[in-house]
Amino acid sequence: MNNNVRSHNFIDLTNRKIGRLTIKRYFIKKKNKLTYTVWLCKCDCGKWVKIRANNILRGTSKSCGCLSKEIARKMLLGKKGKKARNYKHGRTGTKTFNFELQIKHQYKLSIKEYYRMLKKQNNRCAICKEKHKLNIDHNHETGKVRGLLCHNCNQGIGCFKDNKNLLTEAIKYIRR
Repeated sequence: MNNNVRSHNFIDLTNRKIGRLTIKRYFIKKKNKLTYTVWLCKCDCGKWVKIRANNILRGTSKSCGCLSKEIARKMLLGKKGKKARNYKHGRTGTKTFNFELQIKHQYKLSIKEYYRMLKKQNNRCAICKEKHKLNIDHNHETGKVRGLLCHNCNQGIGCFKDNKNLLTEAIKYIRR
């Protein structure tokens, strides 16, 4: 143990193993008039890290970061096919599948309804009729989907706060 001055609530964790970390030694760190204990730890992966004592005691630090990366990797790449946690016809994690999830949760719109709208609008913006990447336009008060708009038209309506009176005034202004 170091012979540095320790705080009154110091707990000696030297040579203890917490998660993947083996605690080797401590040192006192001072920053902006604050004093706190930092532990030098060796992770099972071989990496040395410095971790604040309160993070170890609370259990928020159990590795150098390799554990959370491993868990994330297992969740994303782990089990394949029907054994995967969120299996959906082998399309899990694809752009198409993620898009379908987004429109389902954000707009309560099925992918079939989306493609019907797209076909009805001839793959064009409902306002300017240009063939651009289209956004789903919806009423912010009711959440009801109105149609598909290009970025510029969607932004324009948003800038007018979906207010019909403001849009009417803007039309009058443009006609001058």
